[in-house]
Amino acid sequence: MKLVANFSTLLPSTNILEKYGILSRLGFKLVEIPNPYTEEAEKLLSESQKYGMKHILINAPAGDNKGIAINASKIEMEESIKTAVKYAKVLGVKKVHVMAGVIDDKSICKEITHETYVRNLKIANRILEENNIECLIEPINNYTVPGYFLSSYQQALDVIKIVDSENIKILYDLFHAQQIQGQLVAFAQKNMSKIGHLQGAQVPSRGIFINEGEINYPFVLSQLAKINCNWMIGAECFLETDNIKKLQDEKFDGTEELSFMKEWLTKCNLEL
Repeated sequence: MKLVANFSTLLPSTNILEKYGILSRLGFKLVEIPNPYTEEAEKLLSESQKYGMKHILINAPAGDNKGIAINASKIEMEESIKTAVKYAKVLGVKKVHVMAGVIDDKSICKEITHETYVRNLKIANRILEENNIECLIEPINNYTVPGYFLSSYQQALDVIKIVDSENIKILYDLFHAQQIQGQLVAFAQKNMSKIGHLQGAQVPSRGIFINEGEINYPFVLSQLAKINCNWMIGAECFLETDNIKKLQDEKFDGTEELSFMKEWLTKCNLEL
């Protein structure tokens, strides 16, 4: 299974264009960028090509509340997805995550919100499918993001059934899955055809996979690889401060590989 660098968490305070060079020092060849829209797509492509890196996934523009799918108008939804498609085509991305959004007002009718969400996902999926791009939805636990609308896997499966398209799949983030329902391997085994991409981080720290925590990543990933050896997993996790400082040091050229990276790949049987 291949490990994908997530730009939002691995180097959160670093300029997006500088992240390519820094993460390439760790050997990363694959990247996912939740929010690429702060830079022109052509600039991102140029930097990735400079370091021989490939883009795997981006998010659709999410507004300022973890997504717009639960409250966007048809026109707003179309504009968001068309922007994502524009970036995806330039970057060569074949997977776009469409975030649901957070319900701030508890008085809002959940049934109406559900109807709006399904309608907008149908719009998003149609546009993405027309452009040969997979539409991903991700349940997010309410401990980390209180009020996030899509917060269970049954809810996600129900929505996928209603949208009725093989092009829409689940972004299966083990960090969230552990806190929502557990049964990490069993769910993947039962719903393998509904999963389009993996992400992960240790619980509860959101550290790298080999850090101490609730998830036995070496075991879980070995089982997931048996289910689908072509799945990739995004490292949506935080690095320790000392390791970030070493990476940002211009004198670090990668010849002295940081020990945590070698241990991470070896213990979890991952490739870059």
